[in-house]
Amino acid sequence: LRGPAPLHRRDSSDDCYVMTKHATIYPTEEELQAVQKIVSITERALKLVSDSLTEHEKSKSKEGDDKKEGGKDRALKGVSRVGVLVKGLLLRGDRNVNLVLPR
Repeated sequence: LRGPAPLHRRDSSDDCYVMTKHATIYPTEEELQAVQKIVSITERALKLVSDSLTEHEKSKSKEGDDKKEGGKDRALKGVSRVGVLVKGLLLRGDRNVNLVLPR
């Protein structure tokens, strides 16, 4: 003899509402990939700009002493993702994200 059949949990109307609302505000996979792609391209471009500026400064100051430490002589110290981008809170249709260049 078997015990009672397991009950299939039916979603409440609140659960259905939340899932429907989530589906309408959450970005599609294509949107997420597009944002990720443009952010990655921008980060790489800023790295190239920083490398170029650093090389330019090094060639300009070849006569002086080159005893600066690794990142301290760089024009751009890095790029930070901020806001909804870093927290993963993008909404459907969001096209504006923020990157910060620390001094």
